[in-house]
Amino acid sequence: MSGPFTLVRDDARCGIPSASTARAGVLGIVLVLVSASFVRAADGMPALTAYEARLAFVDRRQITATITVTTAPPPSGEKLTHTLIRFDHQHIGDLEVLTTAGQPIEYEYRTTGRTHHIAFAAAVREPGKTSLRYVIRYRVEATSDESARIPLPVPALPTRPGERSVHLSVILPEGDVHVGNSFPPFLWSDARHGSLRLTSVPSFIRITHKPAEAVSWSDHILTATTLNDGLILALFGLGTGFWKLRSSWRRE
Repeated sequence: MSGPFTLVRDDARCGIPSASTARAGVLGIVLVLVSASFVRAADGMPALTAYEARLAFVDRRQITATITVTTAPPPSGEKLTHTLIRFDHQHIGDLEVLTTAGQPIEYEYRTTGRTHHIAFAAAVREPGKTSLRYVIRYRVEATSDESARIPLPVPALPTRPGERSVHLSVILPEGDVHVGNSFPPFLWSDARHGSLRLTSVPSFIRITHKPAEAVSWSDHILTATTLNDGLILALFGLGTGFWKLRSSWRRE
């Protein structure tokens, strides 16, 4: 065929990437390398690797808390700080910080309003250990017999993303059973023993309990979950009824 013509090169069909595609690919590789460097840097930062809180009711108004914390690697030349919130009509006492061997650790303690700040040097790790493990113990006196809000010391360290490294367990007083909903929602192996795994440390837990003989049907039915479910069902029913009524009006 004679006459002028233009040769068009289709790089996509030839398997040759265009200049814009090549630039995008290079940029993607750079971003991946930068992200990887940040991940490596984050892995080297101090992090909370394990947090175990064991909460036991001495009686209906007193709770003992034993918190075992593990950080890796420990901050060098810094102090570990924790925040502990005190609620109204509540007393926190017998606070102590210990090594896992039971040796006392000297700590700083100050109060700002309802918030308690606990700080101590991170150089208390055991010889030859790359991680730091310590225990915080205290007692909480509540004024209510049935609903207990137990504050937890929250370390100023992040947990590792996606790891359920926080374990909470609670033992209710003898003769009592849990009723209603707890916060966070515990899993109960029986009426008195509950446990839970989380990805972060809550500032407190709330548990409602009563003597077994004082529990009524309303304690199981009138809970936050059942009331919320009932409200949703009621709204759904009202919406469905309104839609049907409106449809019948249109037909008329």
